[in-house]
Formats: sequence, C-alpha cells, structure tokens
Amino acid sequence: MFNLQIQNLLNGVLPKIMYDVSEKVAEFDNPTINYHPQNEDKFYKTTLPSKLEIREFILEKNEDKLKEYIKQNIFSSSLIKISKEKSEKNKTIDTTEKQKSDSVKEKFIQDLIKSFPSKAYIIKTDHTINVLKQYDKVKQEMSNLPTSGNDLTNIKPKSILYSSFVTAYSIEKNVVEWQKGIQEKFFDSVGIDLLGQDYFKKFITNAAYIPSKNILSLGTFVSYKDGKVYNASQDSDVVFHEVGHATLDKLRPLYIHNTFHLESAAVHEAFGDINAFLAAAKDPNISVNIDDLYKPNFISSISEYFGPAIYTQLEVEKQILKNNPYGDISQINVNKPIRELSSLVNYKDYKELSTDEKEPHHYSLPLSTTFYKAFSEYAKSVGNVKEAADEFFKVFSIGTKISPVATSTMPEFYKSFIVADILYNDSKLSNFLVKAANESGLLKVSLDDIKKEIEDSKNIDLSTLKDDLLRGNDISGKLLEILKKTFPDFSIINDLKANVVPGMNGGINIEATFTYPVGVMFNDEKVPVLGGVLLVLDKNLNLIYSNIEKPSLEKVSYMQDYANIIAKKYDKSRDEDIVLD
Repeated sequence: MFNLQIQNLLNGVLPKIMYDVSEKVAEFDNPTINYHPQNEDKFYKTTLPSKLEIREFILEKNEDKLKEYIKQNIFSSSLIKISKEKSEKNKTIDTTEKQKSDSVKEKFIQDLIKSFPSKAYIIKTDHTINVLKQYDKVKQEMSNLPTSGNDLTNIKPKSILYSSFVTAYSIEKNVVEWQKGIQEKFFDSVGIDLLGQDYFKKFITNAAYIPSKNILSLGTFVSYKDGKVYNASQDSDVVFHEVGHATLDKLRPLYIHNTFHLESAAVHEAFGDINAFLAAAKDPNISVNIDDLYKPNFISSISEYFGPAIYTQLEVEKQILKNNPYGDISQINVNKPIRELSSLVNYKDYKELSTDEKEPHHYSLPLSTTFYKAFSEYAKSVGNVKEAADEFFKVFSIGTKISPVATSTMPEFYKSFIVADILYNDSKLSNFLVKAANESGLLKVSLDDIKKEIEDSKNIDLSTLKDDLLRGNDISGKLLEILKKTFPDFSIINDLKANVVPGMNGGINIEATFTYPVGVMFNDEKVPVLGGVLLVLDKNLNLIYSNIEKPSLEKVSYMQDYANIIAKKYDKSRDEDIVLD
C-alpha cells in the first residue's frame, strides 16, 4: 500500500485527472432559461452560467490513458516531493531509491487507480444554480414520474445530461421558492460536485452538503438492486434534502458552528426531509391521493437509493455497518425508504435517549413526522394536496426565518412555524400544527399558550435603539445593556454582536450572538459555545416577537455529553470539514 500522505494529496486532484482523461459529452455556451419572470432580476443574471461542459469518465475505457497520464504528470509533479519531505520528517515513507524503482511505481499506479470510481460524470460550469434552455424537455420527461408507490428506482434518467439538468432545475426551483417565501435573496451560487467526495476527498456512495466549500456533493454509486451506476443527483429526494441543509446553513449558520448540539443537528436532518417532501408535494407533475397520505407514499418516503450507507436504527443495518460502512450491504433492501414520514414518531428529551439513539438522522423523525402529520390533516380538510403544500411551505420558510439564532431544540424550531402562522398567516394552520405536536409529544401546550408567549415576548423596551437603527449604527453594546436589565441571566455575558437583516413585510429582524463563559472540551481543546437572540420588528420598528436564548449551564452540559459520544464513536477531529448528509 503506498504512502497515505501521497494518497491524500493525490485524491485532492483526482477530479482534475478524471477531467483530463475523460471524453466530452456536451458543451453549451451562454445557456439560457425561460420560465421564471424573476429572471429579469439582476440577481439571476449574475448567478446563471455562461458555459457548461459535461464529461464522462469510464475507468475500463480510460485505464490505459489514465496510467500514461499518471506516469507523465504525477511522478514529475511537486506532489511527490512535497509528500516525501513531509513523510521523511515523520519517518513514515520508504527510501527515495525504493520510491523511484519501477516496481514501486507500478504498484503505486495500480493502487491509485483503485481510488477511481468505475464511472463518473464531471460537470464544469462558472455558476451552478441554473436551469438550461433544455428545461422544457426535462420537464416533459419528469412528467413521467410514478404518481404512487415508493419505489423511486423507477425514476431513471436517460443520460447524464438529463441528470445534470434535473439537478440544476431542482436547485434553482427550490431556491426561488425560498426567496419568495421569506422575501429575501439570501442564497448565492452553490457548487455541485457530481463526483461525490467526502471530507477525506474519497469518492462516496452518499450525498452531502459541505459547508466550508459551499458544495453539494452528489455521489456516484452502484445500486445493489440491479448493479447499475447511478448519480445521487438522479434522486430528487436527495437533491432537495441536501439543498435543505445548504438553505438552513445560509439562514442559521450557527447550528453547524455549535457542532455538539445534537438537537440542532437533528433539526438540520428534519429540515432536509421536510424540504424534500414539500418540494415533491408542490410539484405539478406529482399526484398523491389524500387518502394515501396516511400510509407510505411517493411524498412521505424519503427514498434515497443509497440509504444503507447512512447510519440508521434498523438492526440489520446497524450490525452490517458497525465496522465497515462501505462493506457488504447486499442483505439490505435498498428500496426501503431511509426515513418514512407517514407514521408519527414520539419525541424524547435528550436526557431520555440511549447512547445509540443519539444520532441526528434517527433523532430527527419527531420533528419531520409531526410536521408531515399536520400537513396531511390540513390537506384532508381542504381536499387539496397542492394547496396544503403551498400553505405549509409558507410557514416552513417564514418559521425558519424567525427560528432560534444559535441553537435549537426540535420543539423550539417547530414552535417557530406556529409563531409564523400566527404573525403572518392569520393562524390558518395553527390548530393543525398544535394538534399534531401534542400527539407526538413535541409540544405539550395549547394555541392560547403560544399566543400568550408571543405577547409576553414583546415585553422588552427597545426605545433606546430606534435612532441607531434608523441611522444604521451598531446597536450591539446598547442591546446587551437592555438584555442585562431585562434578564438577570445575562449578567454573566460580556460580549454580544448584533446584525440587522431583512424581515417580513418591510420589517427587520435583529439577530445577535453571544459567547457563553464556559465551553465544551473536545480532544483536550476548549470549543466556545454561542448563544443567540432574535428580535422581530415590523416596518415601524415595533417589536412583535422575540426569541431570547438565556445562558444555561445545562445546555453546555448536554453538549459536553454529546461531544464525548462523538469523540468515542466517530473519532472525528474538528479540523476536518463538517459534512451534512
């Protein structure tokens, strides 16, 4: 086995190697789009691509060319020299003479080639939130989607061109919906990696959002059902789930910063699933009978092809994947949805969870299934799934905009939907949201309780801030003094940073963060814990709602417990990229 430091360096340039030896499938200059009236907006003109190129890499077909490329470019490059210097310092590399020998070179090449997928597609463009002029053809093909059942393996694109168009279409359509919903253009271009690399820069049979690189990594993988190669981008559930991660990260970046808050991680996973099922429910090409909403169906089944690669609580999967997540998973039925939202899952407080249950994907289900239950009941009452999807997306998007700033439990995040419905939607959905939450135990309150909570949250005197807000001055110091006067818990806080962001209907939101005086210890490193403050003001700068996270040592204790579990179970370093799959 060749030196791991060399391997890691080379893995970082594998996409370029694959691009250089692969064959061009198609190329487009100045692709255009033709279906959103908003596209006259300068925002879209600056994010649409001017060029898009698609290449196809097939290992068997390109292997000889690949070997020659490695001999001519890799061994003569500085990568080997760099790796050699680093490795000699650590005394983990063979001698220079041995490295230069033909036999070692040949072994090196063979081992490196094993790192390449058997088949992959490389999409190269200057912008990746886009819908191309071929959109109409894509939409026509998408209209052939099955309208019932949950076997998404029936959705097979005709080509990688189709796959890339569907991916781009899905992303831009979802982003447009979000920006319309919260009246803010918060989402810039995001990279799409159709090679699918994880934070070790190894090719993955999964999909993930990688915040540090602003990339949706959509893996190339082999179906254990039919042995065929697929791209994760071919499954719309996957694309919308990962776009959900990216969307929430743009609006609430501190959920990822506070790495060890399990419920914030669970909120992220539920958010992705809710985004996926609402996107499917809103799609005019997908039809689901209202009676079918209460059993597994096309909308409720989050059916990622590669579900077995993600940790779940299914006993057979746990056993098989315990030591090797990419081992023999042929015993697993890959057509089974990785998460099913039509059955309500009861909420447990963190203190009630077993160690095995402290896993974000599994723990997310009380939030996603409760939201789905409320959606189903409302759809039944109005007799229209599309109408229900439109209404629920409205409170989903606005609720996210007024959710807790730094960390959030699932009950707190869900409550934001109800608050949004009360403040901005005439309480149209509130009874359904509250009823479902009481059934799952996510919330144990009445609608009147939440209305009183909203009224009580206005009891903060912000009169001293108005002039500074009108002048655009920094309000951080004054706001901290107000919080210390209003809430004794804030006496221990010495720093606070406030930002003013667009609100709803011409108003503004004030989002502030502060640092706890104690942090979380992880691998002998003290990691700071951030708290958040949200103030929602109308266009006249009157406070209509506030969400104040009060400093709590219980929160830090809970985060410390989860940090210990992560360190023991996953052996992760905070130096690695955070990946949300």
